Amino acid sequence: MAYGNSSNLAAQEEIENTVLDAVQKGLTQVSDLVSYCGPELIDVNIGANDRELDVPQVSRAIENMVQRGLLERHGKRGLDQLQVRLTEEGRATAPPVTEREAELMSSYGVSRTALQLLANIRAYESRTGRLPTITQLRDDSEMDLVTYQIQPLYSQLLSAGLADDKGLFRFKIRPNQTGETALEEFEDLLE
Repeated sequence: MAYGNSSNLAAQEEIENTVLDAVQKGLTQVSDLVSYCGPELIDVNIGANDRELDVPQVSRAIENMVQRGLLERHGKRGLDQLQVRLTEEGRATAPPVTEREAELMSSYGVSRTALQLLANIRAYESRTGRLPTITQLRDDSEMDLVTYQIQPLYSQLLSAGLADDKGLFRFKIRPNQTGETALEEFEDLLE
């Protein structure tokens, strides 16, 4: 075996755990998973530069999990190939979620991380009088997210109907009435 294989295996396992956790928390588009999980490569130091995604590595991890039966694609054709869901074995392998976060996901279809991001957007707008860009939100937030991870969470919030997109290129979102209700109902999950 070549030197460094054990660190590559550890990195691969870390990526797979992150993918399983993300799918369990509602990110099912392969493109969102690559964006959200790619920055993990920075943390496990397997050759990614600062702020560089290793798309093939994450894509291989997703494909390996499909082949091992942890994930399944929604279908074999068209866009269905680009969406995944957990199998029973995948659910058993994924990191556990709290009962309260499971309620949030069941009620609103978003993770605690996405709801926290929505709360941070609301707080930023309240404090400054304007909606934050992704970069401003990343820099202002106490959350440990990089830019790549915020966009999939924006998509999750928009798809779940908790936010409306604003701005010239729709890179800003604002909580709508449903989002405000979710923030109020699950305030105990927010930091």
